[in-house]
Amino acid sequence: MAGDAYGITEGAEFDVYGSEIWAEGERPLGTIKVSKCLVYTSEAIIAGGSKPFELSGQAFAFQTRVGVREDLRLYYAPPNPKLDDIKKQIQDLVQKMGIVSRSVVFVQDQMTPRDLDMDLVEDRITFRIGDRTCLNEGLKNMPYSIPLDIHRICHVIHRAADFYWYLHRSSRRNAFVHKVHFQCTKLKEVHRYHGSKLQLTLVPEGENLIKGGIMTIEADEKTPYGFAVVNNSDIPLFVSVFYFDVSDLSIGTSF
Repeated sequence: MAGDAYGITEGAEFDVYGSEIWAEGERPLGTIKVSKCLVYTSEAIIAGGSKPFELSGQAFAFQTRVGVREDLRLYYAPPNPKLDDIKKQIQDLVQKMGIVSRSVVFVQDQMTPRDLDMDLVEDRITFRIGDRTCLNEGLKNMPYSIPLDIHRICHVIHRAADFYWYLHRSSRRNAFVHKVHFQCTKLKEVHRYHGSKLQLTLVPEGENLIKGGIMTIEADEKTPYGFAVVNNSDIPLFVSVFYFDVSDLSIGTSF
């Protein structure tokens, strides 16, 4: 079984099958739960509620629940009978259809950190952003609402759980946290020779616009910006850059 390099964490659960291909509705041999997670390997035990089973040969594990650290925390303001009913319908639908690849935790304590707030406004479900950094910078509401359709609500929650699962992924060892830095600067156009040809080139201008983990830029389409990843470690790294848009739960590939 893979380890945390593949996004697996302690508490993750897997259904085990004897074949790589199984029929819809086929019962697994049993369920295992990750008890110890290393970089590329994991140790697992029989999950609570699952009977012990034996493997006669090769087996295949299908992840059904992520570790407890990756839960989507969804707040809804009590008391609200309609929201209570929606919560119950969501839980029933998830259990009936087996949509448990991402674990969702409903919280009702206003002091509990959460990812999203769910509210009911004029018979439509709205979502507010719970991330403290976004709130401090003035980004509070997602500019969308959805009707009281339980399947559409589940779709949004499932998408949100995927979004925050990827957003919260990090190494427990933090080996590069003080050795790899991200920089953003404005760019200016200058003429430089490339071989024998004089070409227009963009070069950095001014200071790093990222301060305290916050990047402040002008919201226009005219100013060019450049980004740099500075690696001060002794290990060569391959860079992949993704853009997480909290306002619509989209993930874009930048590099």
